[in-house]
Amino acid sequence: MASDAPSSAREILLVHLESLYTLARLLTPRPPAATELVVAAAASAAPVPPANVSTAAEGKGWALRLLLETYRADPAAEALAWPDAPRRRLEAQPPDPLVDQPLQSHREDLARQTVTDRLPAVFATLRTSERVLLFLADAAGLPPDAIAQVTGQSEAAATEQVQRARAAVLQGLRADLRPSEQALVRASLPKEALGESLQAHVQSLGTPVPGGLRHSVVSATSAPRQAPQKARTEDAAAGRSTAAPSTVPTGGGAQWLTRALVAIVLIAVVGTAGYITAQWIDRGPETNLIMLTAEHAAERPKPNLATSRLDEAERYVRDELNLRPILPSIDQATLEGVALAEVASSVTVPAFFYEQADGTPVMLYALSYRLLDRYSGRIQLDLDVLRQIEDDTHYDLHDLGHAQVLVWRHRDVIFIAVTDGDAATLRDRIVMPS
Repeated sequence: MASDAPSSAREILLVHLESLYTLARLLTPRPPAATELVVAAAASAAPVPPANVSTAAEGKGWALRLLLETYRADPAAEALAWPDAPRRRLEAQPPDPLVDQPLQSHREDLARQTVTDRLPAVFATLRTSERVLLFLADAAGLPPDAIAQVTGQSEAAATEQVQRARAAVLQGLRADLRPSEQALVRASLPKEALGESLQAHVQSLGTPVPGGLRHSVVSATSAPRQAPQKARTEDAAAGRSTAAPSTVPTGGGAQWLTRALVAIVLIAVVGTAGYITAQWIDRGPETNLIMLTAEHAAERPKPNLATSRLDEAERYVRDELNLRPILPSIDQATLEGVALAEVASSVTVPAFFYEQADGTPVMLYALSYRLLDRYSGRIQLDLDVLRQIEDDTHYDLHDLGHAQVLVWRHRDVIFIAVTDGDAATLRDRIVMPS
């Protein structure tokens, strides 16, 4: 595969997970059903790269087609009824006389806001097939040939049906608007504004992606590879059981006793080493993010950017790390700055410096689920922690003795707060923007 394309079905699904979940939300009535649909599609994907996928765009088309095929194969799913009859053609409207620029800009803003306010209701009344087509064309940004491949029809038919779906949106808007609003939209709405509003609305339906979905996809795509390994292990165990002698040999007693003692010693040594290794892996001090962030905070680092403004700190992280965290306000605490913290080798996350009214510092680290997947061998959060924060109203608290750590999720960003004070009272003072 080309270097710009993921190398496995799992990677393709994870890269385009937000688009998959958005499409699933358009096909299913409830968010849990959308999550189940994405996981079902992932479970049906082979662990090897799909055929004829050599670019990122082709990977996106393959992933969306897989989800659509999974939906269609479900006997309980509603059938996608592709429109086969054109709707009433909309009459062209004559252009309005030119007006002065400030007034025109004001009217344009009003027209955009009018469409933005009414579009959700109009979009909800479209056919399922029309909503899917608009998602593929205007939100996912697929060209006509890719839409044809995803929906399983000719390119000409796909192009025509996308045009009908867009016309249905216009018709629904005009039917929903008052006469004065209709005149405003006809005269002042730029041609590209409807597409921009439609794209923003469709994308909002699929965000935030549920916190546990990414790990469910990883588990679903791993399952086909685990089963053969389990079978081989069971076959090997059965073979050993069959080959084991049913009686103790009677000849060469001293030699047999020596060999038995050596075997017992080896088993004891291997068992002890295995136990110690298992305990070390379970703790994972070198990869556990809770331990890594606590160690980093204990070093009392200095901020790269001193600021008390949340928006300025967010913009700095967005520009430096391409991460878009929405920072919380902490009652009785102020933001002091932000730093780029290397919590593990080549793994950098933003660290926000808060100072509480009593002078106790709070270090707040932010990371994405994608970062967890990318550096899964270097950093990790225990599965119990991830399950605890699947609901973004739940917090997970850890008392390390020298520090307390609070973990929670807001949308697709995981926050880890390290403090020398009481994390339980800190939790009650954290206010996340809606």
